[in-house]
Amino acid sequence: MQLANLIEVFYRRFHSLFRIGGHIGRSTQWAIVGKLENFVPARKLRIRYTLGLKFVLSGIEKALEITQSQLPSTTLAQAALAIGLEGIEQDRWKPLEEYCRLLWDWNEKINLTRHTNFDLFAKRDLLDSVRLARLLAPNEEILDIGTGGGVPGLVVAILRPDIQVTLCDSVAKKARVVESIAKSLKLKTPVYATDVRKVLDDFRYDSLVARAVGPLPKLCRWLDAYWHTFGRLLAIKGPKWVEERAEARHLGLLKNIELRKADSYLMPDTTSDSVILSLRRLRPGESLTRELPNGEVSNGEVVKGDVSKEHTGAATKEQE
Repeated sequence: MQLANLIEVFYRRFHSLFRIGGHIGRSTQWAIVGKLENFVPARKLRIRYTLGLKFVLSGIEKALEITQSQLPSTTLAQAALAIGLEGIEQDRWKPLEEYCRLLWDWNEKINLTRHTNFDLFAKRDLLDSVRLARLLAPNEEILDIGTGGGVPGLVVAILRPDIQVTLCDSVAKKARVVESIAKSLKLKTPVYATDVRKVLDDFRYDSLVARAVGPLPKLCRWLDAYWHTFGRLLAIKGPKWVEERAEARHLGLLKNIELRKADSYLMPDTTSDSVILSLRRLRPGESLTRELPNGEVSNGEVVKGDVSKEHTGAATKEQE
């Protein structure tokens, strides 16, 4: 919010404190300061006042750089707009906000998230989920492993009703909470309170999705004997993914595994990128086709030692 707008809002809201043409007494002066503290701490202001409506706030813009983005968002749509996140269908906002409220209510009883306002939720949880949802084919069947509070699984289920989402978490309490939230939202998303490997003993999926579950080597170890049970793994990662990839490669965990960067986007309020990695096991007879000499990656290009191909697996969830 610009300085002129701040002054106008302040005057319209607290105009009763002013007496046109009259002298502002000491008590009224302090009342003005007290009201102004609702906007900015008084210790950071230099306030000058004379008669009537005339008062000047000097140094505010330089000291505080007041902008609209610094004010807390009152809706999730407003928070999304503030970070330039667009393309969400209008009828999705209501269930998304309801999910937030349910999540935050449960968070007072069990630790599920640190993102307890619309701005924080939009910058991390919603952004990651939207970018992930864009990578999913119509009617794709996915399993969110280690879902925690339901991100990204439940959020994807809201954003993409055509996607068949299943969730699992080895922490039984969290699984029960997510199941309760899903029922409240009338989402048909099965939830399993068990390890991902036990789920994969019985079912098949087009994609597994993982966010904040563990480093890449740990994920690869978990899934080492299960690559045949799903088409691909989509892992949402932060800037340390390069080191994680190097460790996984050093341990031999990426042998016959295609690893490509499916998406990359800036993390709001940082200078770092989030990435969504796509991993799948090569089919029998399929060979590596191309390597980058320096191992660098860009969308659609190859990580050194891995293949640049679109995912073609279409495994169907079924009871064995």
